[in-house]
Amino acid sequence: MSATTEVLPDKVLAQVDAGVIAAVADGDFVAGSYASGDLAPDSAGFRDTLVLLRRSGGGWRRESLPISNSVTAPPEVLRLAADGRSVYVIERLAPRTPGASRIAELAPGRRLFAVALPAGAPAKLADAVELDDFPEALDISPDGRTIAVVSNGSGGSWLHLVPCAGGRFGSVQKFDLAEIAGAGRAPRASNVAWHPSGRILAINFHTENRILFVVLEESGGHFSPRPWGRRWKWGGILSWGASRRMGATILPPTGGAILTLSTWQADCPRALRS
Repeated sequence: MSATTEVLPDKVLAQVDAGVIAAVADGDFVAGSYASGDLAPDSAGFRDTLVLLRRSGGGWRRESLPISNSVTAPPEVLRLAADGRSVYVIERLAPRTPGASRIAELAPGRRLFAVALPAGAPAKLADAVELDDFPEALDISPDGRTIAVVSNGSGGSWLHLVPCAGGRFGSVQKFDLAEIAGAGRAPRASNVAWHPSGRILAINFHTENRILFVVLEESGGHFSPRPWGRRWKWGGILSWGASRRMGATILPPTGGAILTLSTWQADCPRALRS
């Protein structure tokens, strides 16, 4: 499946210093869906779409590719590889079925998609793999070889590590976050971020106001995760309640600090030195 393309006027992005801009659009939701629980009218013909703006020679072209995605997840449902050759997208909710009109009627999403961006040719779906129910967020390792995804299915919260090469996925490795965290009950994860070293992950547990750091030991292509340091608990400035579903952790390129924030509240970010 390849993308449809359209050449853009030069003046639209003439001053943009980038090679690729990627965005997703959820065709099942409209602005009022969160409040009403209603999906977009089926007659509108909206579709979940990956939209790409790609530099082509001295100009730009817009490409659109139908890729299932969901706006109910955090902003971390889309990642563009550092080399600009691949885009990765997760779906938190599956596409609507015929006759569905309410959010509650949507099945859990399970898929991670890889979209290849070949030079001089339209983007195309390269691979897809199934994960646990309700994937929430993803991040690409600094070397581009592994995708980390956190999910919150009915059976608990999970960390998935997915090898990737040339836009193709390898075998998924799945780990129980409750076991890694040493928690008596399954925490719910809202975000995952790689440390620049490629050996450590930061995972938000928004229902516990905590961030867990996980060290990944790799041998023969298999990972063994273990907790590192203590779980940071945020209070005062950043005190997320169970109803605040979104929280993010940002690890700067130097790896010397972390920044954590809530995307649903006007809370102020706060940084910790490592």
